[in-house]
Amino acid sequence: MSDAVGFGIIGCGVIAPWHVAGIKGSSNARLVAVCDIIPEKAEKLAAENGNPRVCTDHRKLLEDPEVQAVCVCTPSGLHAKVGIDAAQAGKHVLSEKPIDITLENIDAFIAETKKAGVNLGCIFQRRTQPLWIAVHDAVQGGKLGKMVLADAYIKYYRSQEYYDSAGWRGTWEMDGGGALMNQGVRRQAGARRHVVEIGTKRRRHRGEREKSNMERIESTSILHHRQRPACRR
Repeated sequence: MSDAVGFGIIGCGVIAPWHVAGIKGSSNARLVAVCDIIPEKAEKLAAENGNPRVCTDHRKLLEDPEVQAVCVCTPSGLHAKVGIDAAQAGKHVLSEKPIDITLENIDAFIAETKKAGVNLGCIFQRRTQPLWIAVHDAVQGGKLGKMVLADAYIKYYRSQEYYDSAGWRGTWEMDGGGALMNQGVRRQAGARRHVVEIGTKRRRHRGEREKSNMERIESTSILHHRQRPACRR
């Protein structure tokens, strides 16, 4: 068996090729297996990437001893469920964002990986971009003074074709809403990471929109951060 970490990809939709590229780009990783409930998707991804093993049930993939870590690329509402199964099978987990769509599921996911002693990571790749590293260093280094307000404004457009491309998109059950949860979570996470806080209160302003085949979804969120008090002599 190779010393490189054996990866399995669960969910072979539009994001999966990016995970394949990351695995291929590392000398310490190799693609062992792919899985999707739609066989054609898994078979296509495998055929394009060296023909790793193909599964249609993620639990079968998790039985493979050569799989040491998994990329969870399923619809968002399944991240915790699949990730918990992986942790219980002793696999390290790299989940697509968001880590899940409810706090209850997120807490259970984190707790299970800790219990199993496996690593859990969530994809927020923009944290590695030079711009956001510079922002983080400037804030944390005090170059901007005392932070009293952090505003994250992000323009994200998703066409009707995007929502039509998969039945789970734009639904409360599997997407947690719409662009706010799926794309906007990047900047919410970024704001919380850059700004030092000792407590956060979340208040929602419901800016809803409705499309012909979409559920009514939330489009705006407000995070209130409370700063750590300055040290006094």
